[in-house]
Amino acid sequence: MLLDTSEQNVRGSSSIIGFFDEGGRGPEGFDRYLTVAGEKAFHIGNICGTCSFFFERLGGANQSVDVEAIVDHLNTGITKLGPPVIPALALIVPDGKYKVLLQEIHPHLVKPGESADYFIDEQVAL
Repeated sequence: MLLDTSEQNVRGSSSIIGFFDEGGRGPEGFDRYLTVAGEKAFHIGNICGTCSFFFERLGGANQSVDVEAIVDHLNTGITKLGPPVIPALALIVPDGKYKVLLQEIHPHLVKPGESADYFIDEQVAL
């Protein structure tokens, strides 16, 4: 169930997290990276629409980011987006435009081979 959604524009962030594109094809680079303090920390894929998804940890992933404030807010439970959650998130992410979504979900365990298994059901249908 969708509880709330909001578009936010973060400016003047002092976050050590960033995004970096490099390589050819168009105005954006082919490969995409998550950076920490300016160093490539994770290779988060590329712009290829038919390539497999991957997420690779790199040498720059040697620092952590303090997320304690947002964790505390989420652990107490929230029912709408706004203060104090959005300002706490804005401290973590780099400058940019973000769509923030608050959604209620009920995860459940799916065992390999069961009818709800993606590889048995949806992937075969595709």
